[in-house]
Amino acid sequence: MPELRTDPLSGLRTIVAGERAGRPGAAFRVEPRPAIDPEGDPFLLGHEDRTPPELHAMRPDGGAPDGPGWRVRVVPNKFPALGPAPADDDAGPPGENLAPEPPPGRGAPALFSSRPAVGGHEVIVNGPEPVSSIGHLDPAQLRDAMEMWRERIRHHAGAAYVHVIVNEGREAGASLPHTHAQLFALDWVPAAVARERERFTAYHQATQGRNLLEDLLQEEVRRRERVVAIDAEAVALCPFASRVP
Repeated sequence: MPELRTDPLSGLRTIVAGERAGRPGAAFRVEPRPAIDPEGDPFLLGHEDRTPPELHAMRPDGGAPDGPGWRVRVVPNKFPALGPAPADDDAGPPGENLAPEPPPGRGAPALFSSRPAVGGHEVIVNGPEPVSSIGHLDPAQLRDAMEMWRERIRHHAGAAYVHVIVNEGREAGASLPHTHAQLFALDWVPAAVARERERFTAYHQATQGRNLLEDLLQEEVRRRERVVAIDAEAVALCPFASRVP
């Protein structure tokens, strides 16, 4: 029987109909990824001159910027989704600089508003070797990559919201196969995040100080219905009301 599930974090509803997985052509397949061509890999060790000048790097043994010897490297995105902030000191608080639009017709609401999308857009190269998936990094390299993510999040502490993604493969929109993360430092809070924050606050107030995420995690671990992996430090699980397969 199909279910209408509510995401406890966002409040959004999802129809979960497992029976539809049996329809012809419903199987989800991930095509094998081609091997990385070293000559065409700008993130490979020794190809530092093929990227924009680095913003930061992890170099245990020292070394000059934009040279070898790094374990994790951060560069500006060559095709950024966000532009630089205006230099005008009178620009005003983030989120308040909506560009004026033509006056609406009589009695019509102002439907369209926009402003420059500004912020930081970085690429974090997770390692110097030609590895196509973060899951194929050795534990030490993965730790270094995640430490760099954390360091760059802290670097952008003044942003309204910082988002880190790892998209791998053409299906996820990755244009380069070498494993990397992308960081977006925004001057606004996305609506989905704001909605989750409101639900956290409401839950905290309704339960006399309890934490929504902690309670959700404890219940998932107790049920063991959607837990993929678990150890003493982390849990990987499938969301109760996932909006994608």
